[in-house]
Amino acid sequence: MAQQDPIWSCAQTDLVIDDDQGQGHHDVLVWEHSRRVCEVADWLTRQADVPKDRVEQDVLLAACLYHDAGWIIQVREGIISRAQMLCGAANEVQRELAATLMEKRLVKLLPAGLLRRAADCVRYHPRRDCEVPEARILYDADNLDHVGPLQLWEIVRRQGLDGKGIEAAIDTWKRKKEYGYFNTRINAFRFESARVRARERLKETDHFLAELARQHRGEDLVT
Repeated sequence: MAQQDPIWSCAQTDLVIDDDQGQGHHDVLVWEHSRRVCEVADWLTRQADVPKDRVEQDVLLAACLYHDAGWIIQVREGIISRAQMLCGAANEVQRELAATLMEKRLVKLLPAGLLRRAADCVRYHPRRDCEVPEARILYDADNLDHVGPLQLWEIVRRQGLDGKGIEAAIDTWKRKKEYGYFNTRINAFRFESARVRARERLKETDHFLAELARQHRGEDLVT
């Protein structure tokens, strides 16, 4: 998905939070997540089990970029803190906020029919009965970004803002595995190609976490 697209540029403006201290710093957590979701969605459209012939690329791009914009709106309005961003799946209220923002911001960049379709993707993509192809792709792309090493950054960032350290991040990951969080999430994917890649990412994370825990305990220093 071309990053020179005006939809892309508009989303970057909307999804980066300016530092409230006026120091010129920016919070790019949601923006980077949305960019990755676009990349995964693009990859999915090239997989054999994904119905690419019915996919409108501009609809998919807009939906992937704006699907989590509700977090940004709530942070800016003081409803949640930055530490709470992406702490779970966006709820119905957040999806509605995201869709409404997208409809407002992209009204001159997308034909009305495509914009309505993109907004429907944002609002309804978690529903099992949603058969819109772009929504199904968005669902898997979003969830794939929350399985594997990439999710560690969200965990570490959130716990770092709360004053916690490496041990808390390791424990959080272990608890999620023990409770079957990742398997449940992977089994809910719409496409087998996404499930396969998610399981691979999970294995990669297990190896990394095992080594991280070993070094955290100083076991690599034992001779």
